Order: sequence, then structure tokens, then C-alpha cells
Amino acid sequence: MKNSLIIITGFFTSIILSGCIVYQTQMTDVPLISEKSDLRIDAGVSVIPAVQTTVSYGLTDKIAIQGYGSVGADHNYYFQAATGLYKNKGNDRVMEVYGGFGYGYGDAYKALQPDRQKLLRLG
Repeated sequence: MKNSLIIITGFFTSIILSGCIVYQTQMTDVPLISEKSDLRIDAGVSVIPAVQTTVSYGLTDKIAIQGYGSVGADHNYYFQAATGLYKNKGNDRVMEVYGGFGYGYGDAYKALQPDRQKLLRLG
């Protein structure tokens, strides 16, 4: 009885807190920088019309930087930058820790109701 109450409470809480939003995951990859001047460039296109790219570079034998950007067809975008520490452990093993910041914009309302936006612009 107690387990079913927890499951039901969790289900209704997730419905109440979900709201009307669109969530697009960011495909930031682990760069696996293993030495100074190591450069990794990754790019891709997703099914939800968006283009993303990641650029990572080993500045020193311990410090690396990473930049990520994503632009979608419905005028949403996301950019982030991070600095990290890495250590080559040998035998194709690398340990990395990154921290940084990101900024993005998305308007799910505009994408879902384009006619409403036209009316707002005319009035």
C-alpha cells in the first residue's frame, strides 16, 4: 500500500510540475583530451531541426577548454563554454573534470502557434 501511494504521488507530481514546455537535450560530448595541443571538433544535425558543434582544445598538459553551440530551426539557440582539468592515465584512459557556463534562448509558444504571432505583430 505504501509503495503504491509513493508511485501515485510521484506520477501526479510529475504531471503538475511538467507544464507546457519543450525540452531539447544538449548533446555535449566528453572531449577526451589526452595531451597539450590536442584538438577535437565534433558536429552534427539532429532529427529535431538543429545543428550543434563542440570544439575542445588542450591548452597545457593539464588544462583544456571546451565550447559548444547549438542552433535550431525554430530560432532557439544554446551556447556554453567550459574550462577543465585532464590527466592522461595511460592505457587509453583519461580523467577529466570541466566546469563552465551556458546561455540559451527558446520560445516553445512561438513555435507551436505561429498564427498567433502574426496576429500580435499586426495588432
